[in-house]
Amino acid sequence: MKRIFTRTERNEFLRRAAIVTLVLLFFIVFFHKRIFIVIKSGEAGVLYTMSNGTDIRKSYGEGLHIISPFSTMTVYDVRTQKLTFNQSIISKNGLKIELNYAVLFKPDRNFLPLLHQQVGADYKNTLIAPCVQAKVRKDIGALTPEDIYMTERSVIEKNEIDSLRKILVNNKVI
Repeated sequence: MKRIFTRTERNEFLRRAAIVTLVLLFFIVFFHKRIFIVIKSGEAGVLYTMSNGTDIRKSYGEGLHIISPFSTMTVYDVRTQKLTFNQSIISKNGLKIELNYAVLFKPDRNFLPLLHQQVGADYKNTLIAPCVQAKVRKDIGALTPEDIYMTERSVIEKNEIDSLRKILVNNKVI
């Protein structure tokens, strides 16, 4: 048998439904920047949840992602990037050599969660810059200015690129 609601019961139900809807709407509006994450072209995201930590199994690609407001999505630029350096190096025979050079790099999208977990979002300054500067300082410092000028530039560049590639690939950066 059907139950017929009285006018006061129906009004009470509608009032409670309106309150729940308003609270839910307020929650979504207040946390919309933490719930709806847009990852743009050339970017990838790494999810950190309070319960499980960094999700190292998956990096999130372009598009809209809906996450818990208590989780955090860190968005990385996965395009090729450039760092420029001006460095003074003391050569093998004690002379000062001024170098200006640039390094192109990009994080490996497949290993982005591990890079995030092990190094962090500021991997350019904590990993790439120190590794590059130390390697260039070590290799160029072992040469004399005469060795540098007599050796073809492409040979020195190729040796530096090969050795830096090994270091950066081991640290999940291409």
